[in-house]
This record gives sequence, structure tokens and C-alpha cells, in this order.
Amino acid sequence: MSQRITIDPVTRIEGHLRIDCEIENGVVSKAWASGTMWRGMEEIVKNRDPRDAWMIVQRICGVCTTTHAISSVRAAESALKIDVPVNAQYIRNIILAAHTTHDHIVHFYQLSALDWVDITSALKADPAKASALLNGVSSWHLNSAEEFTKVQNKIKDLVASGQLGIFANGYWGHPAMKLPPGSEPDCGRRTICKRWNASVTPTAWWRCWAVKRRTSRTWRWAGWRTRSTSTVSAC
Repeated sequence: MSQRITIDPVTRIEGHLRIDCEIENGVVSKAWASGTMWRGMEEIVKNRDPRDAWMIVQRICGVCTTTHAISSVRAAESALKIDVPVNAQYIRNIILAAHTTHDHIVHFYQLSALDWVDITSALKADPAKASALLNGVSSWHLNSAEEFTKVQNKIKDLVASGQLGIFANGYWGHPAMKLPPGSEPDCGRRTICKRWNASVTPTAWWRCWAVKRRTSRTWRWAGWRTRSTSTVSAC
């Protein structure tokens, strides 16, 4: 007997997302991901030169900008039946790989890190030691004891104001970030590779993720290939 499960909204992402799954014998047989927040980009690019679309649609998100730009370019190329030189694809892959690194950093520190970090603990820190630690990694001019003292004072003022809001004690360990019982958060490399090899035919869920995160039209590095489609990704 099949069962349908809907997860709406999916939290801890930028934008609104809904996941629908069909379950058969305890296994997901089909899955759909829907971006449910309409932002009007379609209306903005209407009646414009298609060559301008990539500059516009990437503004749909403040985090994953480049993926939208490249997806828009691919859509235009597909419509016009343009074959892109291999070297051009390599350059795009490099750009997307750099953006993926940027995307993960921004997502963690700006969107999810505060679920894991008690900002009030900075009041107990030693600005001089923090500066020495970071200067051992980077010579950035703001890695100074003076700068960390300023940050510490700002947090002190925030605590004194009584306006910590969601950053008040007890918030850490948000339930949306916790794994369900029976999951394997510490599975090793061998287990990951074994499960990866068992998933040569990607599920609908995996395809949704791949459309957003892929860095080339052919996943050569992943060990399997899938025909590309020009799809505008959604966050």
C-alpha cells in the first residue's frame, strides 16, 4: 500500500520549500520538491532580451546567485540550440565550483551557525587570544584584539538590553537541526561510498538536488553520467 507524506515547510533554508513523497513498502518511490514562494522573476524578464536574463534572475537569491545565472544561460542556449564549446563548460564549472564553496560558507555562518553557537559565550573570551589564533591562519586586518573587543562590547550591550530574542538561552540545539532516531550521523567513508554506488540511478529527490548543485553537464567526477536538461534551479 502506498502512502503519501508531505513536509511543508522545509526549514533552515532560504525561501519556502515543500517536499512530497510517495512511500511504498517503507521506501520512497517518488519525490517532488516545490519552491512555493513566487518572486516574480518571470514577470521581470518578460519582453527583455534573453541575453540579459542571467544578470537579472540571479538576484532571486542572496546566497546562491551564480547557479541561477548559469541555469538561465543554459535555458537560453537550449532554446536557441546553441552548442557550448568544451572549454567554455570547463570555465563555467570552475565558476560554479568556486560559488559552491562560497555558498556553503555563507549558508553556514549566516543562516544556520546561530543554531549551534551560543553568542553570549563570547563574553567569556579573551580578545587577545582570539586574535593570536586567527592571525595564525590569516593576516586579515580585522583579526585584531581591538576588533574582537568591539564585538564583545556589542554583545554585552545586546545582553544588557534584554533583547536577545531567539538568541536567548535554551535556543541552542534547535529541533529542526536534529537527526531522527536510527540515523547514522557518523557513518564512515566506506559506508558513504557503498551507498553512493548503490544509487547509480538517482531518485527524483536526488535529481532535484543535482539540478541545483551540479557543476557540469556531465557528472564525470561522480562516476556516472546523466543527460543534462536546461532547468532554472530554485532555492
